[in-house]
Amino acid sequence: MSNKVGAPREINTGESRVALTPDSAVQLAKLGYSSIIETGAGVAAGFSDDAYRAAGVEVAPSAEALWASADVVVKVRPPEPSEVAYLSADKTLISFFYPGQNTELLELAKAKGANVIAMDMVPRISRAQKMDALSSMANIAGYRAVIEAGNNFGRFFTGQVTAAGKVPPAKVLVIGAGVAGLAAIGVATSLGAQTYAFDVRPEVAEQIESMGAEFVYLDFANGEGGGQQDGAATGGYAAPSSPEFREKQLAKFRELAPQIDIVITTALIPGRDAPKLWLADMVAAMKPGSVV
Repeated sequence: MSNKVGAPREINTGESRVALTPDSAVQLAKLGYSSIIETGAGVAAGFSDDAYRAAGVEVAPSAEALWASADVVVKVRPPEPSEVAYLSADKTLISFFYPGQNTELLELAKAKGANVIAMDMVPRISRAQKMDALSSMANIAGYRAVIEAGNNFGRFFTGQVTAAGKVPPAKVLVIGAGVAGLAAIGVATSLGAQTYAFDVRPEVAEQIESMGAEFVYLDFANGEGGGQQDGAATGGYAAPSSPEFREKQLAKFRELAPQIDIVITTALIPGRDAPKLWLADMVAAMKPGSVV
């Protein structure tokens, strides 16, 4: 049985996450696995090499040494082609991989004969909840999007009544109300913004409204009498929209663009590139100082 789990340093610019922490190494040790990390792999995430050593983790001097030594390699980002080159038939890679969008990468890994486990393909069922890295990361992304937007927005989120006059609350539009969208709605409403949200799945309207945001309805009649397209796919994901629905959606966004201060786009469809929903003309219609 493979018994050494290794985490290389993430090589994408700006990526500060690491796939193995000192705490998780301790948990792996209890299951009988030893751990190894590449030197400096955890620094951007706040974990020094010494913190790993204290948890019994071996520190490899280079990426080559790490990949050569580990039986199971854990990563956050999909591997770069230069990293796939380190794979072999006796190795297993566990990371985000997005096989639907990364056909060439999949073929490269296949040619190496390695086992690849794509964390983004873990089904959203209760039994697999502990492995739902996609949801846990989406939750952080939604939260962080509002914090980043606030940092770049020149006014208050909440309305203010001061001795010298009133300041209206910021208007925030969240597109897509999955895990990331709901996290964004939660933060925006708690900061006092007037929050609007849109999703192709009518059943999320209740969740949106229960969080204090307003659901954006479309004037779109489908077979059931209308109001919204039922864009729910299996497993709580959104399904692609019909061309007619997309036109209605874009028309609604064009109508909203001049009034909205902050737009947060979170809409995703599994196995495909994210749909383009906030287009150049909408950005142009927004007020100066607005944030996307």
